[in-house]
Amino acid sequence: THSLFDSNGTVYACGSGSFGELGNGDTTNRSTPTPVVGLPSGTVKALTSSWGGSGALMDDGSYYNWGYNQAGQLGDGSTTDSPVPVHVPLRAGVVQVFQGGSGQKNGQTLAILADNSLGAWGNGKYGQLGTRSTHNSTTPVRITLPDGAQAASVTTGGFASYAIARTGTLWAWGR
Repeated sequence: THSLFDSNGTVYACGSGSFGELGNGDTTNRSTPTPVVGLPSGTVKALTSSWGGSGALMDDGSYYNWGYNQAGQLGDGSTTDSPVPVHVPLRAGVVQVFQGGSGQKNGQTLAILADNSLGAWGNGKYGQLGTRSTHNSTTPVRITLPDGAQAASVTTGGFASYAIARTGTLWAWGR
């Protein structure tokens, strides 16, 4: 397990670094905070993490992931772990993002984009990506909520994902 925090504009991480989830350029565990390297200049709007992975949403709407990537959790089209942040190519800026997954080889990310669409990537073994399949995705895929609903908030964890629509309806998928 690991922790992320922002202090005066610098993101720090500590804990397990086995897959590069600390973002400091190596895979060493750290008991004291170490700076994340390779994020672009600008303000970090939000941080998120899950088992073996970490992410940073920048104020300009760009999103970066690092760490475990065996099922495409980084969203960059590869399945190679990264000890430094990699940019996730999305069709619009990110408004809200949440990483989930709580066990080995698991992990997925959900994002609400500025064009009001939803994107997901990573492990889809139990349908947690919302694509009506159980396939993984190494790049962001579009999720469409039933009845044309638009998401106001998203979260994901373990093998399940959730969205609260602007109307207040809760949608769930996965295990």
